Amino acid sequence: AITFKRLKITSPSASGGSNWAVGKSYDITWTRGTLTTGTIKIEYSSDGGGSWNEIGETAAGSVYSWDISSSLTRTTNGRIRIYEVGHANVADTGRLTISKIELTSPNGGEKLQVGRNWTITWTAENITGTIKIEYRKSPTDSWTQIASGLNASAGNYEWNNIPAGAVSNVMQVRVVDESDASGKRSDESDAEVVVKQLDVSAPTAGITIRAGGQYTIVWTKSANVARVNIMYSSNGGLTYGAAFAT
Repeated sequence: AITFKRLKITSPSASGGSNWAVGKSYDITWTRGTLTTGTIKIEYSSDGGGSWNEIGETAAGSVYSWDISSSLTRTTNGRIRIYEVGHANVADTGRLTISKIELTSPNGGEKLQVGRNWTITWTAENITGTIKIEYRKSPTDSWTQIASGLNASAGNYEWNNIPAGAVSNVMQVRVVDESDASGKRSDESDAEVVVKQLDVSAPTAGITIRAGGQYTIVWTKSANVARVNIMYSSNGGLTYGAAFAT
């Protein structure tokens, strides 16, 4: 008698189109016929099937969760192969791209100031569309958009006039591939970024202060600014003397 078995990979599909990011987890899925009851082995190739490396195996079900290593080679010619152990001809292969997007600044430990600018930088491999940039004040807050429609290959964006709404000791920034509905092709600051506000409202530019007189210096600050030093420059801010008040 001849036995016909069926095994078909559904994600990533045989026709391609999947783009999976390193450092994230994805489900490899398949369907199997009622006679395909053995253990399923899963393998990965970065060179179109020229060489294979085992990912894992499962004795039951039709799904395997793959935690993709951050160091996995990025490729547009990736393959996932599944087959029934003991019946190597009962097999199927899916096609995929392996990509990476990484935020490089601010990535944690930086100190930003409201009203100033900061260059946000990132790297992107095998991501050809547009990205958006967002920030959140804490891990429990929702994300607020900074910019969108940016070319992924640009690698930098000037965040001008940082808003007062970003003041935080635990702020994070992230970059997200706009074409990825799952949001997995993204990266955020590895650690907290500090954003503070400190604005001098008096004296204003262009006023004249009489020597020997008194003048009230006025400023506003965010709650995470504990202490300020007041210094004076006589050359337009090129150099400052020692603090005369703290």
